Amino acid sequence: MRLYIHLENTALGPPHTKKISTKDDAATAASALAMFVESYCSEHGAGSLKTGAVDLQDAEGATLDLSAPLASVAKEKDDLYVVPSKAPKVAAPPAAPKPAAAKPAAPKSSPAAQPPKAAERAAAAEAPSSAVADKCAAQASELMSKGRVRDARQVLERGLDLGPHAGCMAGLGECATKVGKHAVAATWYEKAAAALKAANGAGAALAESRALVNAGAARMASGDDGAALAALKRAVALLGPVSGKDAAAVAVDAHVAMSQLLLRAGRGQDAADLVVRALSPPEHADHVEGHVTYAMIAEQHGKDAEALSVLLRLVVTKQDEHKPRKLLAKVLSKAGGATSDEVSFGGGYALKLLLQTVPLSPDAASAYAFLATCVKEHGAIDAACGLLHLAKTAKPDNHS
Repeated sequence: MRLYIHLENTALGPPHTKKISTKDDAATAASALAMFVESYCSEHGAGSLKTGAVDLQDAEGATLDLSAPLASVAKEKDDLYVVPSKAPKVAAPPAAPKPAAAKPAAPKSSPAAQPPKAAERAAAAEAPSSAVADKCAAQASELMSKGRVRDARQVLERGLDLGPHAGCMAGLGECATKVGKHAVAATWYEKAAAALKAANGAGAALAESRALVNAGAARMASGDDGAALAALKRAVALLGPVSGKDAAAVAVDAHVAMSQLLLRAGRGQDAADLVVRALSPPEHADHVEGHVTYAMIAEQHGKDAEALSVLLRLVVTKQDEHKPRKLLAKVLSKAGGATSDEVSFGGGYALKLLLQTVPLSPDAASAYAFLATCVKEHGAIDAACGLLHLAKTAKPDNHS
């Protein structure tokens, strides 16, 4: 059986994910937990997690019976989660004595010490596995673009079965992000960054920084702003000696994410300054996340007209993006300063701001109707009604 155990509760310690594989039919949930704890302590320090202090839960939040056979409480490729224990543990019976350790084998010579031809043969033997893992990462990316996240994850797992592969690790991070498991996603992105750092090949610094930006975004989404900022700072530092369009694109992603952290910390002006600097080069003029972040800062600081101007441009030019529509729905739902009649058809204050940008005229009727559809998708029913009222007023003979 193969499954994944995650620690996401930061009260227990740093997040950690471990793939558990066992062919022992007698394996219990407790033995799977023990394997996870051993992996955790090897990475975070001896004694950093104790089996007696934690339990396992399934994805539905049900606590598992640790004494039960693993196959009876979990299925192949399930996700299990480590949580603080709510009940004292009964001491486990003493383990059977282990057989005497076998005599250690003579140490093998390292690849660097092998004759050149032998080292070349060893590298050639690894190449097919890496090529297969590359194909798995590419196939998984295509599956995710079609919404087949579970299938993508299985393909990526097959790639990792062949050995560590940064592309597959990053792919699993993307899979976890798509299903809202942000702490798990961050762990995979951080593993990908570590693998790329160890590889130290051509383009490794750029790829490592991209993985760290993704890790930072995932940490931010999980509420761990400190770890997010640390990852983003590392990413920016790595990009220092790297030039080119791709490096600039990763850098602007990092700075936009850092501006979001500043906004969350109550430093709105610093956030605005940073995102404006990031978006100032012409090649970043279409950076959706950056412009949404700027609009978010404006909206939170009472500059609704400025936010509205940015969002209107985005919903027209980037119609497949949902973030601008969601924020637009929030802005257009504001009813401050409206008369009672205006409130009756939704968002009087914001609609007045809208009319300053898109004046009432027959030609604007279709624009109002389009915006009504946009905001209705995000629950702004009153604002949608107000926009449809404007559309009808602008062109009374249009019954569509």
